[in-house]
Amino acid sequence: MDGEKTAGDWGDPFMTDGTLLLRQIHPLFIQLGRVTSQAFRPTPKDNHKLSVYDGDLIAPEASWRHYRSRELQSVGVMAIS
Repeated sequence: MDGEKTAGDWGDPFMTDGTLLLRQIHPLFIQLGRVTSQAFRPTPKDNHKLSVYDGDLIAPEASWRHYRSRELQSVGVMAIS
């Protein structure tokens, strides 16, 4: 649109259709070796919002290390689009 800024104008701060959202998986959200839907339900800890990392800004392993550095539990990262 004419006159509107696009993602490129701002240094790409916006997610695109290809952006992966990185969700940390708590050990309790694994049952029978599979991630349960509970891993994708908002919790009071996150003000009832789903917390994710922006995969355009951080790699999955780096997001896991950052999350764990806050002394939070995660057995891995799942990417969703």
